[in-house]
Amino acid sequence: MTTQKLCPNCFQKGTYLGGRCEKCGYVKEDRPQCALPDDYVLGQHYAVGRVITQDDVMITYLAQDLRTEKIYALREYFPAAWAVRSGDGIHVKVQEGANAESFQAGMDVLENEAKIIRALSEETILAETGDFLRKNDTAYLLMEYISGETIEEYITRTGEPIPCQQAGQILRSVARTIEDLHKLGLLHRGIGPDSIWILQDGTVKMLDFEATKQYVLSEINGAEAVMKEGFAPSEQYAGPDGQGTWTDVYALAAVYYYMITGVKPISAIERSKGTLLSAANVENKDIPERISNMLKQALAVMYWERIQTMPAFVEALDAAEGTPKMDPYLRLKVGDEMRQWKIEPNRDIRVGRSGEDCEIVVDGDNVSRLHCMIHYDKRKNIFLVKDMSANGTFTVRGLIGRGRVAEVVPGERIYLVSNRYEIYLEVK
Repeated sequence: MTTQKLCPNCFQKGTYLGGRCEKCGYVKEDRPQCALPDDYVLGQHYAVGRVITQDDVMITYLAQDLRTEKIYALREYFPAAWAVRSGDGIHVKVQEGANAESFQAGMDVLENEAKIIRALSEETILAETGDFLRKNDTAYLLMEYISGETIEEYITRTGEPIPCQQAGQILRSVARTIEDLHKLGLLHRGIGPDSIWILQDGTVKMLDFEATKQYVLSEINGAEAVMKEGFAPSEQYAGPDGQGTWTDVYALAAVYYYMITGVKPISAIERSKGTLLSAANVENKDIPERISNMLKQALAVMYWERIQTMPAFVEALDAAEGTPKMDPYLRLKVGDEMRQWKIEPNRDIRVGRSGEDCEIVVDGDNVSRLHCMIHYDKRKNIFLVKDMSANGTFTVRGLIGRGRVAEVVPGERIYLVSNRYEIYLEVK
């Protein structure tokens, strides 16, 4: 389906004349021959704009939801080794001699990857996902459009490493997301400086888990085709046996090494043959010895000698940086009874009457099924309390208000309904 010509960049009508937009200044670019036309509307709702990127597996377009005018990144499943555009310029067909079953299986992998991202994206740095569509004999995924650059692009552009403190914050953000993936029994296996984005406001994002890309390229060229040299550990080259959470620890540690030194690590294969990896503080003398030593353990060639999990990796980084360990907890007082819970940083803790909906159950008059959510921000050392009840959640300054969030410093208390139900928020 096509519509009145829109600017492929800002999607305004009537401003894209003679290959240039009078509103945003966009100038017509060369478009890959295999790409959809820039006046195409997918599924009657999504206007397809300019091509953002094209790789061996996907074509990514700028797109707009014509109902809401929200901008997306539209990813089209188009494995270059298997797919070709039909004569209508819209539909996709499998090339002669290509494996049609593998092509179809790749779409299933993409759909499953979208489901995983959707399940995790609320509390992680993953880009949000929109609709998944099977159209034109291929598959499409709408994703949050982000504007920024990868860590690899950032270091290439600046020619400088990233300061340890900033790199540490990036590492922690990624580690929390990968930890959530591990809790589902899954591994990433594709962490690299090209998969982590730094946005214009400094926010860190990951687009996906690269599962579809890994599947397609391994089917076409074998498992080694998806290895990110310098960032994949030796056990990945040997096959699935021996892989575990420590596999992703190595990859993220290698990214951290690259961030703080500006130098990509040598490949794990070369290291397994005896070539030594330079210590981080040899490549960059501003790096403290404790951080350099921590990286030696995180980048151990033999996986059983390596830091094993993402939480352990973050804890080792905290210790190397000299960051004091902060243990947030809450104490609930009801009458003369006092109970205590430890809080996991950067996670929402739900408080209310329902044992099905809440981690902390308060069985009392007028306490709502889900009364409030408590979140400890480790970086800022502050509690965020979201009021979810019409009956009120209060700080010492008064009512928070349903749907609103209040900042509460360690040592303060909040109240559910009245001062009969007191919650002390503290950090040791």
